[in-house]
Amino acid sequence: MTTESRADFARRMGWNRSSVTRAVQDGRVVLVGKLVDVDASMAKIEAMASPSAHHRAHVLQMEEARTAKQPSAEVPTDDQVELENLVSLNLRLKRAEANKREHEADMARMARETMAGNLIAREDVEFALDDLGATLRSLMDNFADRITPIVHPLQTYEEKHAANSEFAQDVLQTMNESLLKRAQERKSI
Repeated sequence: MTTESRADFARRMGWNRSSVTRAVQDGRVVLVGKLVDVDASMAKIEAMASPSAHHRAHVLQMEEARTAKQPSAEVPTDDQVELENLVSLNLRLKRAEANKREHEADMARMARETMAGNLIAREDVEFALDDLGATLRSLMDNFADRITPIVHPLQTYEEKHAANSEFAQDVLQTMNESLLKRAQERKSI
């Protein structure tokens, strides 16, 4: 019996971890404690995917067991190779179908989140970040030149601190006003 974590089994199958959880709930994945029994799970997945594929796999396993008892250098027949290829192809098709359903579910979730206003278009986020960066850069480019004449003549630490604090608040207020103005412009487009 081969066991592995849910994450490892998900990687093996080309799934995400939530797909493994759903497969456990559906009875397609067998757990031993917290670990996945790989052999039993693969057999169940294959059996639930196609009864005829399961039957072919069982026949193939029986044939392999019979030939393993008889030590010989038999070359697999064309039928055996074809059966192995069919079983492998069937499993790959089932994985692809599951991945497609998962992708469609993700796309539907993203559409719902976008409509609810919880998901923002990448272009909008990039525009906002670029605008934020440009505004901050323009305010900070001459920061020292603007604050030095204000702070230099002050004598006490408290006076200098108050002037710096006031100037920082002015920068934040300017940033806020700029961002609000841009947001209103984007909404009107």
